[in-house]
Amino acid sequence: MFSPEYEPRLFDADGDLSKRWYIDYRIWDTDKQAFVRKQYTGINNYSTLRERRWVCKEKLTEIRQLLDEGYTAGVTPAVNLGLDARTATVREAVECVVERKAAAGGSVAFYNVALRRIRGGNCHPAAEISYAGAHHGFPGRAEQARH
Repeated sequence: MFSPEYEPRLFDADGDLSKRWYIDYRIWDTDKQAFVRKQYTGINNYSTLRERRWVCKEKLTEIRQLLDEGYTAGVTPAVNLGLDARTATVREAVECVVERKAAAGGSVAFYNVALRRIRGGNCHPAAEISYAGAHHGFPGRAEQARH
């Protein structure tokens, strides 16, 4: 989980092997509930420019992949709803919440009312657009035209 401003970056001291090289990245810390800065410095164990560049390329790829997969820091478990927020509809999100709250023994009455309205079609057309597109409360013009 990372955004473009937190893209992992290599600091290679302009190729100077006598200086410290590192990969700087930010990762979500579940204990602090914030992004924290991390550095990978294991590349300084390699003595040739070719070795260091190869290790940097491999480590950057590995760090990006882990962040894309949702890897987090901290000991508190990250909450994963099993939904892709970029493609899930509001209906799918509400259904997921109802299932989770019911499994935890929580009250789902409010959510069931909302879910019945969504399923019955007695709600705003935005309920069937993706959740990511609904964060402002109303669908865009192209999405309104589809409904």
